[in-house]
Amino acid sequence: MLKASRFLAVLLLVLVSSPALSQEPPTPSDMRSLALVTKLLTEKGFRFLNHARDFAEYRSSSPDYVRSMRIAQEARASSDLAAAASVMLVLYAYISHVPPRDGEEPERASVRRLLQDWLTGYISQLQKSVSITNYEAGNTQSAMIANSAERMKDDLRETIELLKSIKLP
Repeated sequence: MLKASRFLAVLLLVLVSSPALSQEPPTPSDMRSLALVTKLLTEKGFRFLNHARDFAEYRSSSPDYVRSMRIAQEARASSDLAAAASVMLVLYAYISHVPPRDGEEPERASVRRLLQDWLTGYISQLQKSVSITNYEAGNTQSAMIANSAERMKDDLRETIELLKSIKLP
């Protein structure tokens, strides 16, 4: 996540120094769909936090304390990934609206490729979370943990499909 933090810090620095920030960015239809995806990712991030809280609460009432905590850890990590993807998409939307100067267009293309690579990495990490959650839920003796893990796996799969559907303009 340190690399993601550096990437976000560089993007924020570019945005803060940009004169285009003082203007309201236009919202063409592709940016509206990007805004919708950002909103959905933010909502998923909060859902994963709720899942993490649920699994943390189950630890006190279940003999499967360790399994519950492993799933809670995956839920927190998934929340972080959804939040990071959401922030990167917002920053990309603002960068896309900065008027191009001479020689800047190739930089936008490289930022687009970099962001697409990050999103692909997030998809891979979320797929691993599905596998881990599936393993832990399959080996638990608590119906409460298994049922909650199924709901979380559904949210993970929806988030993966959402990330796969992103087409950067």
